[in-house]
Amino acid sequence: MRAVVRYVLIASSLVFSTVIVAYSDSTFTERPALAATSFTQTFDGAPTNPLPFKPSGWDMSIISHEDDTIDGMMAEHGPNCEPPDELWPGGQPNSTHNHGVRLVPQIVFQCANHIMTSMNAGYGAIYLTPPALLDFRNGASSVEWDMSTQRTSSRDWVDFVLLPFDPTRTDLQGPMALNMQDFHTPQDGLHIELQGSNVFAPHTFLGAPASGCSPQSYWRGSIYYCRFAFDGFNTWEQVLAKYGLGVSAQRRNHFKIEVSRTHLRVGFQPKPDAPYFYWVDTDIPGGGLRFDEAVIQLNHRAYNPLKPCGGEAGTPAVDDGWEGDCRANTWHWDNVTINPSDPFTIIPSDKRRVSYPGGTVTFAQPAPANSFIKAAGGWSDTQYSLDGGQTWRTMSVVGPKAPVEVGDSYWTAVPTGTQTVQFRGTDSRWSIQDIYLWSRSSGSTTSPPTATPVPATPTRTPTPVPTVGSGGNQTITFDDLSPQNRTLSGQYPTGIIDWGTNAWYLSGAYGAFDTNSIGFNGAGPTSASFTFVNPRRLIQIDAYNGSNQAASTVTLSCAGQPTVSINVPALRFVTIATGWTGTCSTVTVGSSNGWETNFDNLVIASAATATATPTPSTSRTIDFNDLTNPNRTLSGQYPTNVIDWGTNGWYLSGPFGGFRTNSIGFNGSGPTSASFTFVSPKLLLRVDAFNGGNSTSTITLSCAGQPTVTRTLAAQSQLTILTSWTQPCSNVTVGSSNGWNTNFDNLVIQ
Repeated sequence: MRAVVRYVLIASSLVFSTVIVAYSDSTFTERPALAATSFTQTFDGAPTNPLPFKPSGWDMSIISHEDDTIDGMMAEHGPNCEPPDELWPGGQPNSTHNHGVRLVPQIVFQCANHIMTSMNAGYGAIYLTPPALLDFRNGASSVEWDMSTQRTSSRDWVDFVLLPFDPTRTDLQGPMALNMQDFHTPQDGLHIELQGSNVFAPHTFLGAPASGCSPQSYWRGSIYYCRFAFDGFNTWEQVLAKYGLGVSAQRRNHFKIEVSRTHLRVGFQPKPDAPYFYWVDTDIPGGGLRFDEAVIQLNHRAYNPLKPCGGEAGTPAVDDGWEGDCRANTWHWDNVTINPSDPFTIIPSDKRRVSYPGGTVTFAQPAPANSFIKAAGGWSDTQYSLDGGQTWRTMSVVGPKAPVEVGDSYWTAVPTGTQTVQFRGTDSRWSIQDIYLWSRSSGSTTSPPTATPVPATPTRTPTPVPTVGSGGNQTITFDDLSPQNRTLSGQYPTGIIDWGTNAWYLSGAYGAFDTNSIGFNGAGPTSASFTFVNPRRLIQIDAYNGSNQAASTVTLSCAGQPTVSINVPALRFVTIATGWTGTCSTVTVGSSNGWETNFDNLVIASAATATATPTPSTSRTIDFNDLTNPNRTLSGQYPTNVIDWGTNGWYLSGPFGGFRTNSIGFNGSGPTSASFTFVSPKLLLRVDAFNGGNSTSTITLSCAGQPTVTRTLAAQSQLTILTSWTQPCSNVTVGSSNGWNTNFDNLVIQ
């Protein structure tokens, strides 16, 4: 199991605040009444395997462990999308009608023209927000959906929250999602929650007790949590039984919430064309709602779902997701309709999470007018920059501020056109996650939702390397393999590498790896091997340590070649060059923290190249991390008697995009090149580059007597550049066509 230490983030997709950064183009005007529309999401698509699903235009925010895993469970639908058991028979969930999940991208998935949510992470939650408001300005509005009724734990439930999205209101303090530690309660809204007995109970949030609030109402801080009338006797099992039906994971019943400013109804149809049964059909206390349009969230929450049967975090039962008569549940969803509705804009970013010390996100399109960053983070305040790191502001916290281990919700206005934002924190445990732009203004038209591997946004550029010999090198990226999140066995690519049987796991997006990568298959192993079909030479491999607690010692060994051992810090990405000079057959990869470290972008020499020219082993890496007070010019010698950086030509940067520690760039927005001088001639072997701009950069490396190296680096991408230089030289000139938008790090010299 990946690290289970985590903070309970606020359910960040319900974040609204009137603390607005004073950008002139983020001033709100009165919203005119528009013609009513209807919103429908059908989740159509029938993949051959459970496919990670991220609805286009929706906000999908998730509370899980900080390493983007859950404890593990068997989710319903088989590995080839076989239908689930209609009713779980108890005991170990079978592998025909269920499949294992443990990574966040796996827990919302598609099979058979609908989607599923699965959760098992101590306290965990999935929040799905469609890009349409319930519009009850001129009468009642409804949200309707189809949902399964099998429930395998009373501590695994669904709930629905309706909240105003109105930044002009100064009384809200930012409505926000509920969480188990009771730190955050909306100032205004409706909460409809499935109770342990399978009945729905409503609450509204008031400033004082009111007529119609039941005796079960209570104060939560300054908010009166007003529970009001509902039918607590007729469970959905009882209602279904009247029609000769039982609960089912295969059948999806039709549910409906209908709301006006003064009245609420919540019910379902036991079978098609049957009359609705309503648990709630009553006036709303406190004189009704103070808003007439509402965001709606469809939420799946679980809080130690095995606890009623003895399962506790860290036990084998929790890792399997079942114990006795308890099991972490899978909920099946389809056909979400909001009518009448009022559309609004949700724009995703290219990263689910940015971890310490910081990084850059790019949104799928520029921010329309009146946009806000909606996100959540913990362990320290979050700072953001809209100008490439020149100036930094602190994200607006939706108050009250929570303890650091719980986390804060953010809701911060940004100017029209914003597309790239840098974030950073000060605590080594800090991260920010589920980063979206929300706006009541219209954005560009989005395409219909489709099932795509997560995330379906710009990805890390495979690491290019120079050609060796006549055949060229080959990079194995795993990105043409589908589906993800399964064992990797047999030959891939055919005729190149044999991965054996069940030793390796093909992962979807994981941490710094935005596309497919591989890791060990299971929580136990700390090493695994692969075999070249014909002897080849491994040049380099990328590694990412997804643990938020400990460094990993990564080893690479192959008969006849020296063993490579590299320390990979927690939440860090590194490229490991082997320095091997000959071919071999079986490569063994070790990681001291097991499956928490993943691997990608294996670069192997061409079959025609048997050996490479040996290089001296006395190399040195310049990483700039022992320099203090970053974000200043870098002048003079560093390291002393090794490199002279001249005067005011270079800039020492703190965390920048893919570089999570210090790096360097050109000093100012004008220059497109700068030079440094070795105090005594040295051989530059390699350098890392990250393009934090919005366009491709052409990078050049030149030094007298050596061939000029030219590489193309896509926007928001990182690569390692191998020079292939064979002789020492003195003065190295580095060029970047987009100037200071590209930074450099980890110069390897000898």
